[in-house]
Amino acid sequence: MADVVLLEPTPVKPPLKFHFRAYPPLALLTVAAPLVAEGYSVKIVDQRLNPDWERELLSSVDEETLCVGISTLTGRQLLYALHASHVVKRNSDVPIVWGGVHPSLLPEQTVRHPWIDYVVQGEGDVAFASLVRALAEGRADAEIPGMWAKGNGSIRTTAPGSFLDMDALPRVPFHLVDSATYDLADALPVCTSRGCAHRCGFCYNLHYCGRRWRAMTPARVIEHLRHCLLYTSDAA
Repeated sequence: MADVVLLEPTPVKPPLKFHFRAYPPLALLTVAAPLVAEGYSVKIVDQRLNPDWERELLSSVDEETLCVGISTLTGRQLLYALHASHVVKRNSDVPIVWGGVHPSLLPEQTVRHPWIDYVVQGEGDVAFASLVRALAEGRADAEIPGMWAKGNGSIRTTAPGSFLDMDALPRVPFHLVDSATYDLADALPVCTSRGCAHRCGFCYNLHYCGRRWRAMTPARVIEHLRHCLLYTSDAA
């Protein structure tokens, strides 16, 4: 059992059978980092790789679980994210929190779904950790920047928070996932910057990041890459 369960939804029926490799769920690991730093136990369920993900998900949730978080893009991934939300809802009262690109672009539509309780709009590192802390303290109605929530027949929302300082982000907790499950032979995705200064009409970044690009300092990039290399070395 875990304080927080995070789920990576699949874009196709699991297990993932794409022609490209399966990499660790970097977005979930990044969101988990502040929670791990604060001492919360976090379980990651990767729906892409486990045909028996429902059993794994339900075995990770109990009455002590504070919430289940799901990060999703627009597209078929939504179907499997909703399926996972329904699995949790029909078996427990644990709150469901959605984040990622799709919920951030359509937060009100997303939070209105009966299987979703909260939406974290925008960067979730600090906001999601604040929500978990509030749930642990019994403050489900806490005012948290970038939060959409429903209760008593209405929807509550707050303005999105400020962009985060990339150098202040904690290390990615790669230990939360089994390295043997992923293909790390020749590549590992890393994140040393966020946003984009361009204005491509097809891209979510125009709305999501407001054409602002932010990066780690060179020294922080080197430290971050060394941490990632340690993980890939252990995986090898």
